[in-house]
Amino acid sequence: MHRYILELENVSQIFGEKTNPTHALRSVSLQVPEKEVVIIMGPSGAGKSTLLAIAGALRRPTAGEVIIDGQRLSVLSDHSLADVRLHKIGFVFQEFNLLESLSVMQNLELVLDGAVDPYFRAQANLIFQIDSEGESNFEVEEAYAETTSLPGNFQVKAGQFQTEFGRLNPTHPHSWSFVDVPLINGRFFGEDGLRNPGARLSWLTPLPFYSELFLAVQNSFGETASSFASDHDGEPWFGRPAVDRSLDSFGELLFTPRWAVSFDPSPTVTVLAGASAAVGPNASGGDTATQVYGVDAYLTWKAANHHGGFPFVAWQTEAMIRRYEAGAYDGSDPAQPDPLPAETLTDYGFYTQLTCGFRKGWVVGLRGDWVSADSGAFEPDPDRDPRWRISPNLTWFPTEYSKLRLQYNLDDREAEGVDHSVWLQMEFTLGAHAAHKF
Repeated sequence: MHRYILELENVSQIFGEKTNPTHALRSVSLQVPEKEVVIIMGPSGAGKSTLLAIAGALRRPTAGEVIIDGQRLSVLSDHSLADVRLHKIGFVFQEFNLLESLSVMQNLELVLDGAVDPYFRAQANLIFQIDSEGESNFEVEEAYAETTSLPGNFQVKAGQFQTEFGRLNPTHPHSWSFVDVPLINGRFFGEDGLRNPGARLSWLTPLPFYSELFLAVQNSFGETASSFASDHDGEPWFGRPAVDRSLDSFGELLFTPRWAVSFDPSPTVTVLAGASAAVGPNASGGDTATQVYGVDAYLTWKAANHHGGFPFVAWQTEAMIRRYEAGAYDGSDPAQPDPLPAETLTDYGFYTQLTCGFRKGWVVGLRGDWVSADSGAFEPDPDRDPRWRISPNLTWFPTEYSKLRLQYNLDDREAEGVDHSVWLQMEFTLGAHAAHKF
């Protein structure tokens, strides 16, 4: 019996408007056994490039199914699809090329910040991106106002903002100590983090050390609420397609409480710790919910005779657990024909990182990540498989407005094996910018 490394089942691709569609592919089926060489030939415009892009997991077809090494691509998220491209597919060009649908540039960010009046300040973070399809997108990452003079040490924030869960999620990528998001944050909150429109109340308690309580209430729907009521762009999640839910009651909102404390054990050492939770509905059933719990810690040492903040040592860590109530699924979607029972899926993991500013402008770092999960009915699932990663890096800050970073990742996925990657990052800031969150 043949083992097929690539299968296409009734694949179609349509471009253009519905009133004037162009059919690049019509119901193409193909089976390629392991170790077999296949050559695709045809005149210009026959659809060869489109077929190769779909077979190579660079483009999702309008209809039909692509199966690579037994894995149906229609049930995978964009992040898992990138893993398939990394481990199972290679491209050889006749000349030097970048993949047309992928981009070197990640984003451009414009920050607007200032006082509205004596009672409010406002901030907006506007993002220009080029997505994986080569399309230009404009996104409002954050746009909120917050009070500055409420009595009793209270503060209210309202608008679109990054949820204050843990240490990393509320911060912007340009302030991170590593190129990429930790595995646990990416798995639970997506690559863009947990953020949505809503309101947040905080209270700075009257204790002799820093102690602040937060409660955010936000919309639980949309692509930036990955573990909650996101429909994942119509793709199945944990083997289950999204059901229709609407924000028509208080119980459909996302609630995120947090407690953060900080103290100074000595004049050169500062410790900050916190505990967070996020509770809201998810899209796998009509009454299913998700709970995410996390703890975080940050410790920094800075020499008493430091110059410009150097030398220093900083340690940061977060641990999280997610309980996802997955609804029962009857197998009615052709993309995922296997029925699944109702179950609670438990995922967990942590990251820990150490950075050292050994001389002015130079920082060396090391991060370790680990994620895993209890078994579920839908397996194997790249979105839940065990994975660990080690990431050393070196960062040079010519000034406070620019940086160059070199990072290496050793990444081990249970189902995919080990891969190695090297990242070179350059960032620069134009104009004044607000102080980063401590």
